[in-house]
Amino acid sequence: SPDARDLPINAIQLTKNLKTTEHADVNNRGDSIAVSFGDFSGGRLWVQAEGGRNVRILKQNVMVRGAVRYKAGDMVPGRFHVTKLRPTRFDGNDVHCTEEFRRERYAAIFFCQGRGNERVPALARTFIEHLGM
Repeated sequence: SPDARDLPINAIQLTKNLKTTEHADVNNRGDSIAVSFGDFSGGRLWVQAEGGRNVRILKQNVMVRGAVRYKAGDMVPGRFHVTKLRPTRFDGNDVHCTEEFRRERYAAIFFCQGRGNERVPALARTFIEHLGM
């Protein structure tokens, strides 16, 4: 399991059967941790990685830090990560997506939302601050 004690996590995304397309998270600050559960096959997390052996041909343009960084058809090196019952640390600011899967797949992503916090309702913000996040 990755050591998460140094991560300033303030958000959790819970999903059911979500297959994400290639994207880079625009509001994240720092690394994220992903873990998945369920009776599924496939569904690995692909993450852009310099020198990675799993080259992906992008199906759509990908924005990184506010500008189109990669275009549909670009070949991007990366690595697959098995997240089924294995918490996996990765940088959500890098291009990433979910591999095709079969059957029911649940996932939890723990991350720090670095921007957009002003949109959190006051009551929720007070509760989150009370928790020390």
